[in-house]
Amino acid sequence: KFILLPFSTIYNVKTRENKVEHCVNFRSKHRMPTISSYANDISINQTQKYFSDQNARLDNVILSNVTLFVNRLDSDQSVIPYEYHHFDFCLGNENESPVENLGQVLFGERIRPSVYEISFLKEEPCKSLCKKTYSMNNKDDQFKLTQLAKGMMLNYYHHWYAFLNLPLIIDNMPVTFCVKQLAQHQNTCMTGFPMGCYVTQDRRPKDGCGIDPSRYNKPNTFYLFNHVDLTVEYRDMSVDWNMMEENSGGRIVAIKVEPRSIQHLGDKLDCSSDAPPLEIPESPKEGSTLDITYSYSIKFQKSNIKWSSRWDYILESIPQSNIQWFRQ
Repeated sequence: KFILLPFSTIYNVKTRENKVEHCVNFRSKHRMPTISSYANDISINQTQKYFSDQNARLDNVILSNVTLFVNRLDSDQSVIPYEYHHFDFCLGNENESPVENLGQVLFGERIRPSVYEISFLKEEPCKSLCKKTYSMNNKDDQFKLTQLAKGMMLNYYHHWYAFLNLPLIIDNMPVTFCVKQLAQHQNTCMTGFPMGCYVTQDRRPKDGCGIDPSRYNKPNTFYLFNHVDLTVEYRDMSVDWNMMEENSGGRIVAIKVEPRSIQHLGDKLDCSSDAPPLEIPESPKEGSTLDITYSYSIKFQKSNIKWSSRWDYILESIPQSNIQWFRQ
């Protein structure tokens, strides 16, 4: 029996006899969030959710809120991570940040609440998050755009997590970004996704622009991924035993994201697949203005995956050469 201990955390994982048993440490390009194992069952009546070290699950009733939290952004092309508010994104109330565990504090994680609103089984086809306007005559606006361009040029990645309305971080469910690998005929899923991308002068798409080269191909242009399509996968509670009086709602087993660049015209939102991309020139014209509207969509999808197996599809994407096994 092994207990997973992600590289981004350092824990003393204890059994009921207070003895450290087995640990697994794995390293990958995108650090994995925490999987915590608890000795005692925790019952949280206020939010009607239940966590158990035996079954390791959280139950959501219908219309229960799911909170998305953002973390610092990092890049494999730079050693400097940035807090989410370093870039001019839509910000939540940072005073409501969750309590971070020891591993997250020591490794410099900065988990902050987002302004994305998710209610269980409530789909959103196209919803506005916030709007930013930049004037090329304003030095502060120019600096903000420069920072966004720097993040896209160096391929900085978002890292989001979902917490199911809990006051403490009990389970960090990562929001994953899956890319189809044609050679392996399977998806590779990561716990981060690019904030945007850049196309060089010779029309060579860098990093994130490879998501859709036919769409992101204008030379000397940045494409900010200002829209995300969120797919929430859940297991029907009526399938398994649970502590709720009614077999309604479900257990969320995955949240997947597909980032896109969309040019919303004015106050009219267009989240369709053929919506034009948001093109940010490398050298904006003096005196011009740029509007960036952030948006998102949400859809729910039933899944047969059990809560205890929710990490399998992520771990299967990690090459075995990047997994180091330790036994104590």
